[in-house]
Amino acid sequence: ELQLMGDFAADFAVSDNRDGESTTLLIECEGSNPNAVVKGKESQKTTRALGNKMFEGVGQIVDWLRCIEDMRRTNLLASTLGLPQTDAVNYHGLVLVGLDDDLHEAEKQRLRWLSSQLHVGRSRIQVMTYSNFFIRLKARLT
Repeated sequence: ELQLMGDFAADFAVSDNRDGESTTLLIECEGSNPNAVVKGKESQKTTRALGNKMFEGVGQIVDWLRCIEDMRRTNLLASTLGLPQTDAVNYHGLVLVGLDDDLHEAEKQRLRWLSSQLHVGRSRIQVMTYSNFFIRLKARLT
């Protein structure tokens, strides 16, 4: 857990410094229950409403990014988190929520589209299921 400030804490933070570019990914892990990504049973609606856990995760990352922007204006970024006090660091967010088995193909496509559209300033926020995350992780490790 990375304590940002006050009530703000990321579940995980991963940093990469390659080619003179520094990127930090803030990760929020939400629930994997069947209603985490979409609400209701598949037979109730053709297009189910997006789940509260997904929105909670995105909201947390938005709060973290705002907190980091505020901290960039002071020396708190370096003194509190040990992160570089510079605008050269790129911060992005990742929300892990739900499982692929709980979604039909149209909902998976909708989640991918939503994830490609989520930006706060210059920061991208990705949303993906735990299933998709582990598939991608396995591919990178092999």
